[in-house]
Amino acid sequence: MEFGESVVETLEREFREETGLAVEPGRFMCVCEYLSRPLHAIELFFEVTVQGGSLAAGKDPEMASNRQLIASVAFLPFQRIRELSTGQRHALFEIYTSVKDLKSASGYWKI
Repeated sequence: MEFGESVVETLEREFREETGLAVEPGRFMCVCEYLSRPLHAIELFFEVTVQGGSLAAGKDPEMASNRQLIASVAFLPFQRIRELSTGQRHALFEIYTSVKDLKSASGYWKI
């Protein structure tokens, strides 16, 4: 988040920067606390609706150009995400193991 920026403004900006998509935030789903040196992050998960833009791997302006983490972006079916290795998918996919589970996501998780 940038100073003075709301959570919704941050979500919209980050989607634009990192995926090329304009989104409309919907229901707040859950929060995940991630702790692995040197990173301590609080992740807020929302449902979103794509409003425009074109899906493309963007850039993370917080990272130097030679240290970018975003190699590609894609829409994947839920089952394909579940088939990715543990290191390639978010830990929430260990908690929510079906689309129905994911759509009912709520609460706080520490990963």
